[in-house]
Amino acid sequence: MASAAQDPVMTKPGPLPFNTLVMAIVIACSFFMETLDSTVLVTAIPQMAKSFAVRPVDLGLSITAYVVSMAVVTPCSAWIADRFGARTVYALAIVLFTVSSVACGMAHGFWPFIAARAVQGLGGALMSPVGRIVQLRQTQKSDLVRAITIATAPGLVAPVLGPPIGGFITTYFAWPWIFFLNVPIGFIGVFMVLKFCPNTRADIRKPFDRVGFVLNGVALACLVYGLADLGASSAWQVPAALTCVGLVCGVLAIRHARNVEHPLIPLGTMRIKTFRLTAVTAGLLLRLAAFCIPFILPLLFQIGFGMSAFLSGLLFLGHTIGDLSAKSVTARVQRTLGFRNVLIYLSGAFAVSLALCALFTAHTPFALMFVVLFVSGIFRSLLYTALGTLAYADMPREEMGSASVLAAMMLQLNRAFGISLIAIVMNVSAAARGAAAMGVPDFRIGILAVAVLTGASVYWWRQLPVGVGSEVSGHKA
Repeated sequence: MASAAQDPVMTKPGPLPFNTLVMAIVIACSFFMETLDSTVLVTAIPQMAKSFAVRPVDLGLSITAYVVSMAVVTPCSAWIADRFGARTVYALAIVLFTVSSVACGMAHGFWPFIAARAVQGLGGALMSPVGRIVQLRQTQKSDLVRAITIATAPGLVAPVLGPPIGGFITTYFAWPWIFFLNVPIGFIGVFMVLKFCPNTRADIRKPFDRVGFVLNGVALACLVYGLADLGASSAWQVPAALTCVGLVCGVLAIRHARNVEHPLIPLGTMRIKTFRLTAVTAGLLLRLAAFCIPFILPLLFQIGFGMSAFLSGLLFLGHTIGDLSAKSVTARVQRTLGFRNVLIYLSGAFAVSLALCALFTAHTPFALMFVVLFVSGIFRSLLYTALGTLAYADMPREEMGSASVLAAMMLQLNRAFGISLIAIVMNVSAAARGAAAMGVPDFRIGILAVAVLTGASVYWWRQLPVGVGSEVSGHKA
């Protein structure tokens, strides 16, 4: 009988290869830079509006320009990486993002700032998916869980750190320093990419799918902007029209991809069940919480319970601390339980922890709320690492580029759809109560809706075969 030390479930893996570790850190820094930039910006909008002599609401265009630019370019990022080499494109993306950040900080007018934000979106559109392509192609499947855990950790911290950092910089320095923060990170990132990243590219050069580029770009831009504005705007006609245009172009893009020899986004990856479930169906439901809970809970704490922004942020920090605390045991949990059990049982546990948040009142002890959010963060961390890893567990190496781009596109849609859906649910709840504005009951309804959708993902996770992704997780059923 094998000893515990020889048990394959309990065997401790060796250290990550040096290049794999370095690239995971570089990708983590680029994700952090991109995510922090978008969250910090919101707190600086009032001061920026004064500098440009415009209304604060006009600066919503800076977010729109970034999102639309990113949506248009994302579909062709894999083709560009295969055509010019992953290292070249990734380094260029970081340079473009960093230089455009400087241009944002130095802009002396409203429209130059909007233009710089659009260019920044181009850099972001290449940076995220190409960084993931580099990681997937360079990392052995047995090391994938740990590499993705390292790469995603800082991106989870950025949304929480963004508002207080932005407020501090805006209050004690000046808003341009929000963008100048990217310079040292970008400089180090480019150096590390050029030194340690292999310049992989496709063996066969494929022609550029111009029709697919237009259809995918228009579909993604209209859907992301239309869905995001549908829940935020009282004038629903324009967002609804954009959403319909996006849906029509999306259908045409799918038909086009099925009928051409070299589509921009090959749909063959959808035949792989693990990718289809994690990136589209059940994964969509599970990721709603990632985008909606940071949106709903601060509203509940500040508007519903009368907390200050600082106290609200401090309380929500419990969610992030739980998330980060779980990173050290993620690989061990995956090896012990396997992907299927992690997704089934922890999705249910995560849904319950979210539902508990709906029971918070203004008189609930701060420590108790912090603990619930801390535990919820642990579940979130384990689940989202499993999602990001299992998506590529059965993916052939030559298809990882197109899979990464398709996953990035779905993530953008997921973010816009999730926040819009929950905003609509809360608005309907307020209207049903006859209230002029959303209140505590509506925030609770929104939280419960997210919890129900999260729990519903268990139905699909039960369809996964026993032992799925064992080559990646190291689990032995």
